[in-house]
Amino acid sequence: MSGLALLGLSVLLGLGAGAPLCLSRQLRMQGDYVLGGLFPLGAAEDTGLGPRTQPNTTVCTRFSSLGLLWALAMKMAVEEINRGAALLPGLRLGHDIFDTCSEPVVAMQPSLAFMAEAGSCEIAAYCDYSRYQPRVLAVVGPHSTELALVTGKFFGFFLMPQVSYGASADQLSNRKAFPSFFRTVPSDRVQVTAVVELLHALQWNWVAAVGSDDEYGRQGLSLFSSLANARGICIAHEGLVPAAGAHGLQLGAVQGLLHQVSQSRVQVVVLFSSARAARALFSFSIRLGLAPKVWVASEAWLTSAQVLSLPGLAQVGTVLGFLQRGAPLPDFPSYVQARLALAADPAFCASPDAGQPDLEGHMAGPRCPQCDRISLEDVSAGLRHHRAFAAYAAVYSVAQALHNTLLCDALGCPPRAPVQPWQLLENMYNMSFRVRGLPLRFDANGNVDTGYDLKLWVWRDPEPELRTVGGFDGRLQLQLPQMRWHTPGNAVSARPCPHRRAALQQGLPHLGGAGGGGGRPQALGVHPAQRDLSPRTLLQRPVSQCSRQCQEGQVRRVKGFHSCCYDCVDCKAGSYQRSPGGRDLCGGGAAAQLGRLAARAPAGAAGLAGGAAGRAGGGGAVHLVPGGLPAGGGDGLAGAAHGGAGALPGALLGGIRPGARRPRRAGLTLLPGHLPGAPPARPPRRCPQPRLRHAGLLHHLGLLCAPLRQRARGLPARRTDGHQPPLRPGHPGHLPPAQVLPAAAAAGGQPPRVLPGRGSWQCQWAGWQQGWSP
Repeated sequence: MSGLALLGLSVLLGLGAGAPLCLSRQLRMQGDYVLGGLFPLGAAEDTGLGPRTQPNTTVCTRFSSLGLLWALAMKMAVEEINRGAALLPGLRLGHDIFDTCSEPVVAMQPSLAFMAEAGSCEIAAYCDYSRYQPRVLAVVGPHSTELALVTGKFFGFFLMPQVSYGASADQLSNRKAFPSFFRTVPSDRVQVTAVVELLHALQWNWVAAVGSDDEYGRQGLSLFSSLANARGICIAHEGLVPAAGAHGLQLGAVQGLLHQVSQSRVQVVVLFSSARAARALFSFSIRLGLAPKVWVASEAWLTSAQVLSLPGLAQVGTVLGFLQRGAPLPDFPSYVQARLALAADPAFCASPDAGQPDLEGHMAGPRCPQCDRISLEDVSAGLRHHRAFAAYAAVYSVAQALHNTLLCDALGCPPRAPVQPWQLLENMYNMSFRVRGLPLRFDANGNVDTGYDLKLWVWRDPEPELRTVGGFDGRLQLQLPQMRWHTPGNAVSARPCPHRRAALQQGLPHLGGAGGGGGRPQALGVHPAQRDLSPRTLLQRPVSQCSRQCQEGQVRRVKGFHSCCYDCVDCKAGSYQRSPGGRDLCGGGAAAQLGRLAARAPAGAAGLAGGAAGRAGGGGAVHLVPGGLPAGGGDGLAGAAHGGAGALPGALLGGIRPGARRPRRAGLTLLPGHLPGAPPARPPRRCPQPRLRHAGLLHHLGLLCAPLRQRARGLPARRTDGHQPPLRPGHPGHLPPAQVLPAAAAAGGQPPRVLPGRGSWQCQWAGWQQGWSP
């Protein structure tokens, strides 16, 4: 609202001195079809709801400017439709607005009044309500998810259309549980998807998630946890801001929550919360001196005057979040000014129109007694960042459905019997309508998808300015040059060692020691006061990662529970393999050459070569089973069993996966240096090898390692010089000579040489338990 408008309004209202008004009388207007309205005109913390012993009326005494502005947006839409000819020509809409006090117990009283039979104060009990005509045609509201979950099932029983302007929980999309529920805001699933895409785009994979301890916060937190996990984002800590009780928020519970967020050492906190809980959390955060963070806001508190007016708010750090798009309402502030001026006019308050009989008020109590004692400051503060479009659009959606049901045209609406509420539903499902030139459409679940703008708080006195820095309409768009980061700790505090300096120059954090990131993240540098931020720091994107990004030539080794916490392990020279999916492996060099040989080999030797390639990729020598192999599947099994992770295709052929790696003495060794074009061979060394499992099947295939096979038959063990005692051809242990990788010789190269190893083979024999161990 402009300064001139505020000046004129202050003159009309006696400079905001709290002169008596009759604003509450403007919350009801008669018409051919009446719309009910549920709005939070009173603040919930002053309801006095404790242990109830009698089902009496509860009256809210504290004023909520947000609820009043939403109610006036509904009233403005009704009056516009009545003045125009595009919708319902010749008919007049009315409205009946009540206070919910943001409490389900209070919201049920006007809900019962709406369902009373027309012309009476009673709800009759019938077996069939198809001809029942209640006092209202449809209901606009309520705003909160917690109330909509209660009223939605109540109105759903009567198939009374209900259009919420703020309840966004994904649970409300369930058509079986809420058959008559619609809303002019997107589902939380869309908003949470946008938040997850934002975190992923900015490479923030180590975050904390906090929600308010109500239906909105709990469901939003659960949805975020599932979607973030699917996107590879780790949640270091989850917590709930406790709800207010009879004695207010418990300081100890909030202190414990903030302490856990601080100890998790994250730079980014996703806060899916109501405005009241967000204000409480930030007030304690400022009081306790929590280091500034990046706060990713939910729409419920991003533009709330409750939060924006908090003293010292600039100390919390950077705040950004997604805000629903909507058509601008430039004439709304002047309309509010006119309504308040009329409420201050003694002539209007004394007129008969302002004193219409109010049967519903007799049933549900006073509509809004606190609305008659407001001041200018109560309204002007809420108008700065208020979003009235959703409540305004809800009225137009009901009017469009009624227009379609009555078969109205530009000339008027044909006469017919009064429309009953359930008859609107058929025309509201998948209905398209326009509001201020913006096309909207209810989908099959009663949701609209208007898209989101990404808003960033840019600190100005006395309140932050909201700057658009991106958007989301199924795809994320970011305007990175427009972003300013009010978060000390953008730079890494640890001094990088020389071989890590290049990574830091690319904006990657160095959180690990010599071994890499580690399961416990290292602390990022945090300045004590935000006033020390330099212009260069404001442009530097904050980092929130458990472990630094591994450099080329390194692979991840996960530590602990979270996949985002890992060590960066150096690959051996010539063994690094870059994966298109980002999961690099240490498996190059000789392994790649063995893999190429395996691709040209026949079925009998391909699996063996694959196993050799896997063993070479693992950094050790390649161990082969001597002797002929009866089938290609056996070769793949043997190669995979000895080859490790690089030979999984060979293992899949036999349906057996390699076991865990265990150290053992080397047996027959295939040196990578004997391959054509391979780098110079290194001397043989002791290296780990997986223990063989399913030895019974291996023995049946003729693949059992020599010492166990010989000991099972009572044969002499292999001699230390590598020579095998001769066996007669008819002996069960006799194996014909092996043809190892014949494709290599066919291609013109020399086949690998099988050299005698040092020591004997030892394997685990899972098929026969004969008493000897590995």
